[in-house]
Amino acid sequence: MLKRKIANIIVMAFWVIVLTMLTMLTGCEKQEYIDIPERSKPDVSMINTFCCDWDASNFEPYVNGVCVTEAYFRNSSACDNELCIYPNY
Repeated sequence: MLKRKIANIIVMAFWVIVLTMLTMLTGCEKQEYIDIPERSKPDVSMINTFCCDWDASNFEPYVNGVCVTEAYFRNSSACDNELCIYPNY
C-alpha cells in the first residue's frame, strides 16, 4: 500500500515537471516572436539602393546591416536591379 502511494506521488511529480517545462518553453518562444520592440528594427532610411537579384555576380546577402533577401520579399524601394552585374555565360 505504501509502495503504491509512493509510486503515484512519483508519477504525479513527473507529470507536473513535464507540464511545467512544456509551458515554460512554449511561453518563451511565443514571447520572443510577439514582442519585437521598435528600437530593434534597423533604420533603413539612410541606406542606398542595392542589387537584389540572387543570380547577379555582385549580389551581397547583407548591405549595411540590411538583409537583402528580406528587402526583396518586402518589395523595398532599396532594391534596384539595374545595379546588378551578371556574369557572361
